[in-house]
Parts: sequence; C-alpha cells; structure tokens
Amino acid sequence: MADCSSLPSELVRRIAECLLDTNDLDSYMDFRAVCHSWRSATDDPSNSSDPRFCPRNWIIIDMDFETDSCLMVNTASGRVLRKDLPVLRRYYVVAVTTNGALFVLADREHPHAARVLNPFTGHMIRFTAPVPYNMKVSSAAFSCRSLPSLRLIWDSDRGQPDG
Repeated sequence: MADCSSLPSELVRRIAECLLDTNDLDSYMDFRAVCHSWRSATDDPSNSSDPRFCPRNWIIIDMDFETDSCLMVNTASGRVLRKDLPVLRRYYVVAVTTNGALFVLADREHPHAARVLNPFTGHMIRFTAPVPYNMKVSSAAFSCRSLPSLRLIWDSDRGQPDG
C-alpha cells in the first residue's frame, strides 16, 4: 500500500484546486484531513475570508438543535450532507445567508455580538455590532471580499429593532 504522504505536493495542490474550482468545499476539507503533508500542501481556510472558501449553492433544509447538526443540500449538484456543529451551543442562530450556507449567529454571553460561521471550514468572522435580541431577520447577505460585510434585513411586521 502506497503512503499518501509520498505524493508530490504539486499534485496534491492541483487536486485540491480542482475541488475548490467546482465549489466542493466539504470534499476539500476531507481531502486536507487525510494527512499532514496534504494539509501543508493546500491552503488553510480556517483563518481566511478568501472567496474560494465561501460555500455557494448550499441551502439548509433541516436543523436539529438538540444534536447541533444540520442537513444541507447543494442546489447545483444535488449532493446532500449532514454537518455536526457543536459550536452552535454557544450561539443563537439568527439567520442563514441567502447566497450560501453561512450561519449568522448572536453570541449568548457577550451582548449578542454578531458572528458569521462557515460550517464547512469552521471559520468564524466576528463583528463588533450587536444583533438586537428582539430582531426577527427576514433576509441576511454576507460578502466574502477583502473587507467582509454583513447585511441583515428584519421583518417589517415586527418594526424597527431596539438599539
């Protein structure tokens, strides 16, 4: 049996880039988990807001808050995936972005500070602005540019949020 770590790093990198080019972010993360040399040869998404690591075409079709897992489907490929997300125990889920499967969260302990979680990479972007506790979000949009931005639109039936 061949040792996976003996593959040339350039070949490993090319395979990883193909996964990213086809928006196969979950397979990319599995690919990186194979061994240390494969992780070293590929880009680390855990501390990056690089647009290649923003999930596209994924929607969340079910959330199980008792087990902190979600069922997701890729609208382009039809691939179905269940993700366990124990990090959700520390946050309120405020919304899911419309342009992907990013979670907009409010911190349970710190004045409901807004967070955006990438469920595939575990990368979380922290915003200083709080999410008002009484806000019912009807739409959320997130941009993965050099300066990440978050736009929340609340339900007009509930009126303006306090503070």
